[in-house]
Amino acid sequence: MYDAVSIEYAFAHLLEKPIGARGGVHDADVFRYGSVKGLGQLLDATADHLSKRISRIQFAPIESQAGGAKAQLEASIRGLKAIAKEMMQKQDADKNRESEDYHWLIIGDLVQTIASLLNHVEGKGAPRA
Repeated sequence: MYDAVSIEYAFAHLLEKPIGARGGVHDADVFRYGSVKGLGQLLDATADHLSKRISRIQFAPIESQAGGAKAQLEASIRGLKAIAKEMMQKQDADKNRESEDYHWLIIGDLVQTIASLLNHVEGKGAPRA
């Protein structure tokens, strides 16, 4: 069963937005409609926010060297931004829609995992509803 609301909540958790707030780039309707351009906007906002959140983490000097955790995170975020840019340039036609696709369920669970790990590293408790 496709659950766009669970995906919305996962992104709200990661983006530190109120759960259930309507109309943002992470709204459940973004996943229901599946506009590649809209999904690209979400991916762009996610990359920006991930960058902000990792900037709050204290990395050991070795983790900041080439191949270290910080460098790998920064490279991955740059990759997400590049994908987002390409997606945002797509025209919204039926052939450019990815509505109710199972891969968004997987991504939602991965986003929730990342958000929970970041909350742990940052010493935060449970998100407020």
